[in-house]
Amino acid sequence: MSKLGISGNTAKHFLTTQITPLLALVGVLLGIFAVMITPREEDPQINVTFANVFIPF
Repeated sequence: MSKLGISGNTAKHFLTTQITPLLALVGVLLGIFAVMITPREEDPQINVTFANVFIPF
């Protein structure tokens, strides 16, 4: 019995499985797809909230 624990056994399983590179490729492709479909604006209006603090001295 190995002393790797649940994390070590999970990592060992994914290191020896052939589906791991496929899952990595799917993740990268989904990320690229998400960047491509995200709407963009030429001049986005960004609201920055701020406060003025006046201290009489």
